[in-house]
Amino acid sequence: MKTFKPAVINQNDVDSGILACPHCGADESGTLHQIEATVYFRNEDDHNGVTVRATSALDGYIGTDQTGNPSARRDGISVLFSCEQCTATSKLNIVQHKGDTYLNMEVVSVAPDLDNKVIKGKVFLPEVDPTEIF
Repeated sequence: MKTFKPAVINQNDVDSGILACPHCGADESGTLHQIEATVYFRNEDDHNGVTVRATSALDGYIGTDQTGNPSARRDGISVLFSCEQCTATSKLNIVQHKGDTYLNMEVVSVAPDLDNKVIKGKVFLPEVDPTEIF
């Protein structure tokens, strides 16, 4: 089950806000970097619609697949971020529901901290289960 948090936007000194990381709470300028944006449009309750995705790797997708649409019934926008202050990848969701627009954040993944993977002087990569070695 996904856990959503309200999007936290802290006021800065130029009449706009800075989005805070939902994992570590960091909200300094330059903390969150956009790595992907996806826009979903569809008629109410349709399974197909128009989906446009662009990434920071300068590639993208245009199609009809609505998998990942943050709205269960209508249009949505998702922006994927990486945080400089922690290892989290998070997603800002903009969701249309019954004429209202909702903002929420979800932590998509948190990369393991390799400093915590040192056992008996050996460093283990995230895909290695140290309990299988000893």
